[in-house]
Amino acid sequence: MDKPNNIDHLFKIAREQKPVASFNETKGQFLNALSGKINSLDNTKRVHFFTTKKGIMIISTLSTIAISFLIISNLHLSNKELNNKNKTVLPKEKTVFKQQKAPTQMVEKQSEQMFITPCENTVYDSHEDESMTLRNLIDVNYPNENYTPKITPPLKPQLIKNEEDGYVFPKLTEDEIKANQKQKKSMLKNLSKFNNDVYTYVPSGTFDYNGKQTSVQGFYMGKTEVSNLEYRTFLFDLLIQGRKDEFLKAKPDQSQWLKLKWGEDNKMKDMYFSHEAFNNYPVVNISREGAEMYTKWLTAEMIKYVGTKNEKKYNDVRIPSKTEWIYAASNLGSKYLYPWNTDKIVNPSNCFLANFLLKGYTGSLDSIACKNIDKNQVTTAGAVQGISEYTTKVNNYNPSNLGLYCLSGNVSEMIYNSNGNRVNPGTAGGSWMDSEEDLKIYAKDKNEGIIEGRPNIGFRVVITYTLIK
Repeated sequence: MDKPNNIDHLFKIAREQKPVASFNETKGQFLNALSGKINSLDNTKRVHFFTTKKGIMIISTLSTIAISFLIISNLHLSNKELNNKNKTVLPKEKTVFKQQKAPTQMVEKQSEQMFITPCENTVYDSHEDESMTLRNLIDVNYPNENYTPKITPPLKPQLIKNEEDGYVFPKLTEDEIKANQKQKKSMLKNLSKFNNDVYTYVPSGTFDYNGKQTSVQGFYMGKTEVSNLEYRTFLFDLLIQGRKDEFLKAKPDQSQWLKLKWGEDNKMKDMYFSHEAFNNYPVVNISREGAEMYTKWLTAEMIKYVGTKNEKKYNDVRIPSKTEWIYAASNLGSKYLYPWNTDKIVNPSNCFLANFLLKGYTGSLDSIACKNIDKNQVTTAGAVQGISEYTTKVNNYNPSNLGLYCLSGNVSEMIYNSNGNRVNPGTAGGSWMDSEEDLKIYAKDKNEGIIEGRPNIGFRVVITYTLIK
């Protein structure tokens, strides 16, 4: 009974005690707490929503960029394929040749090495197809029988008629004049510095010349025969200077190609001197007067280039004497038959060492295989020569010990049979029209006294060395 009384007492006390907080206040606190929890949950959801949204946007952007790149790439490839389909497919470069640079290596010790050179390493025409002859080049580049010849690269001038004599002179544009002046400057720079890539020094010395001790003063000699490009630069410079009369005297007589024994057509006449494919071939069909004019022009222009103060450092550019030519060709007086210090026309690999007429060749015909020539054609008059049907490039074949190219073969080189007074014109070295006997250093000159242009005659220049510094 005591416990019930105590409980009733406690309830009585509770009923009589005043509340600390009213119901309304408690209700407000409860609702505020509940609202805060809901807001917290909303904020969390909002954060997660925006984070997801950003991820979706980034993925979408990257996807768009990737798809665009693929579309552009496909369009580019499609256009490229379309362009390739529309282009004319050309064969291997056989008809377009860049201007050849001068020989770039000075050969000092060549005598033994060059005679063990295999055929595939022998210096031939630098075409992609080494079997391509000058005749092939002419046929490929000659458009048709109604072709109208024009003087082409390095310049492509229009042609204008001279009312006085009917001759058609090239009319050079400003760009063509600049191109010619650039080539001329290169030639003068090489000469003024006696560039080793272009000129060889032949030192002074004494040698046995036909049983007589003969002394020779040191001189510089062109490593190669004068090329079509070099001679054309000279002719165009005459036109630029308004020296038309000299131009007419110095220009090649291309009609000489029509006088060959086997009856040549117009293609050689129209293209050999003027087409860029033959820039680095020796100039031919020029008179002795034209060659002399070239040497005088080169001398005068060099003096302008170096200035009168330095003029005394240089001697005149000129055609060599026979003594000088033999001294250089014999490698300072050796007794070998040919400039390559041997008595044979082929090397141990049975490859020819010069460009000459095979008709009359007395050696083994196996060597012809090195030059891709049909053995059955050897007996055909005028049809088969050395590696080329006509001339070949001025820096073909291996050079001599002194670094001189094609001293024998290719073209017979103008010389003077007298040392002082520049008389008795002749040639030395033999040409593409001559036999192996004519290529010998001391061979009899078949062109003695000839001063007119010929398809087998060219020249190279020399300059006497001076000690003045």
